[in-house]
Amino acid sequence: MQEQKPAVWTRITTEWITSSGYERSTKYEIEVYPPGNTDSDDYICEIWVPVNRKK
Repeated sequence: MQEQKPAVWTRITTEWITSSGYERSTKYEIEVYPPGNTDSDDYICEIWVPVNRKK
């Protein structure tokens, strides 16, 4: 999972944000890692990115 995290952040900032109608807020991002085996292929974590609607 650790090697996938930078790729997810890249996709968030270069693909999703640019086409979403939102912009990143200056607030903190949060990464949530629930209990479990983080090396497992089916482990799921969450990345919360604060956004504002584009003006």
